[in-house]
Amino acid sequence: MATSTIIKVLFLPFIAFFALHLIEMDSTIGKIIILQAGMPTFLLATVLFSRYTKSDDLGVVNIIITSAISLLSIPLLIIVSINYL
Repeated sequence: MATSTIIKVLFLPFIAFFALHLIEMDSTIGKIIILQAGMPTFLLATVLFSRYTKSDDLGVVNIIITSAISLLSIPLLIIVSINYL
């Protein structure tokens, strides 16, 4: 579960950041894409965990962990996107 949390909250926004440097795009739209990539997991995690692992608890724990981590990562993503886009 730690791997999926790290990928969702940290790795995907940085992939979006580097992809936006390759694509010519308006700065505001690029910042929105980066923030959307770093948003925490909500309902989708619970549905996927209950369907494929038969464990609703893991989905709920994933929601709580990604929400807590995003309290730190979203301000960091804002700072990075303001300074480098």
